[in-house]
Amino acid sequence: MTMVESRSVAETLAEFAGSLSYDDLPADVVHQAKLSTLDFIGVALAGSQTPSGRVIADYVRVQSGQPQATVFGHGFKAPRAQAVLANGTGAHSVELDDHEAHSRSKVHPGVTVMPAAWAVSETKAVSGKEFLTAVVLGYDVIGRLSAATPYPDFLGRERGFHTTGLFGPFAAGAVSARLLGLDGGQTANAFGMLGSLAGGLSETMDAGSWTKRLHAGWAGHSGMVAAELAAAGFTGPRTVFEGRRGFYRAFCGTGHFDLDVVSADLGEQFDISLIMYKPYACAGGIHSAMAAVEEIRAAARFTPDEIEEITVYCHPHVIEAFVTPREAKYRPVTGAQGQFSLPYSVAVLITDGAALIDQFTDEAVTRRAVLDLAQKIRCEATDLPRTSDEDDPARVTIRTRDGRVHEAAVPGAKGSLAVPMGTSDIVLKFRALATSVIGEERTRAIESAVLEMDALEDVGHLAGLLAVTTSATA
Repeated sequence: MTMVESRSVAETLAEFAGSLSYDDLPADVVHQAKLSTLDFIGVALAGSQTPSGRVIADYVRVQSGQPQATVFGHGFKAPRAQAVLANGTGAHSVELDDHEAHSRSKVHPGVTVMPAAWAVSETKAVSGKEFLTAVVLGYDVIGRLSAATPYPDFLGRERGFHTTGLFGPFAAGAVSARLLGLDGGQTANAFGMLGSLAGGLSETMDAGSWTKRLHAGWAGHSGMVAAELAAAGFTGPRTVFEGRRGFYRAFCGTGHFDLDVVSADLGEQFDISLIMYKPYACAGGIHSAMAAVEEIRAAARFTPDEIEEITVYCHPHVIEAFVTPREAKYRPVTGAQGQFSLPYSVAVLITDGAALIDQFTDEAVTRRAVLDLAQKIRCEATDLPRTSDEDDPARVTIRTRDGRVHEAAVPGAKGSLAVPMGTSDIVLKFRALATSVIGEERTRAIESAVLEMDALEDVGHLAGLLAVTTSATA
């Protein structure tokens, strides 16, 4: 699909949002949408029980408005946009949500797309096929808009922006507009508004605050609000992307974007095929190093006390993002700071044999034994060999006091495109995250329904299974 010369980028995406059909989707794309839906639900339920997930839910609880959509993991409904705010923020709190391949983009689609899709589905009848089509649409919008920048992490490294906060509103807006039944003009207006509502700074990651989590919730909230306003007749600039004072010139600068990427193979290639899933509750850029550590731990026996030195060889961008500034990365003081620290994440994986939610609490990251081990980690910036663009390699050596050297190199972490998670992996992850929140019976019911979602006439009733009373979660 190519852009019509006289049509703006927003109008092109709006036309695509209205015309994409379930029958246009290959079977593997549909299956991927089901897996991402299941993965999101588990992550959202787990995130709803974190301190930041509870704070945002409590904030939404006291707001007045129609009880339209379920706040996952809690016992109440809220207006659609407010529920999206809570569910997106909660889901992004545990750093276990899906993300797009680093060779293509650096965004977290699920936490911006899924809350909007679920919220609309509780206020009008949405079939499983329509739900999955909207999900594929949202993943395409966020991925394509992000990929129009010079390289995947351009906005983060050059400008200090968080791409999920920048591009997520457009994805949520597209999903909301599609499921609410907006026409092309209304959807383009929603995109126009969202150029003024998008934002998010990466400073939060080094500072160890919760604000990155809010980026996802606010992106979804903005998308829903813009779609609802557009449906009521509110207008936005349809030249929002390419305009001389538009989104890309404002955020990227003149000459630092290529909008032809947005429409290239539109409707033929789908960004959801490039999604990676997380086995560890920390930044995806750290996962390859942790996968190499896992290989060493599986092949050799040693205790943390026996370790003399650990050397991690990884891409220079990983060093820049997750090893510096040194004090914040080697001695994190909050769980949020630990989620973006390579030394802490590697050390806690060796110490605990796990790097999941419990390893990234404010209490866990201050343990003396883990921080002492982190000081033994040396990171070397190097361009490791790749066999394809899908590789995200890392190499780790661990030297013990008795002179032994253990080494492993990986093309990527499990869950990456190089070493993908299968259906059974996603299902097991979902069960592990969901069961403690909603119980085994409802977990199995959700699992069965989502994996056969295209057979459902109305998916809205499933959200009721994700509500939990306060007493049940205390």
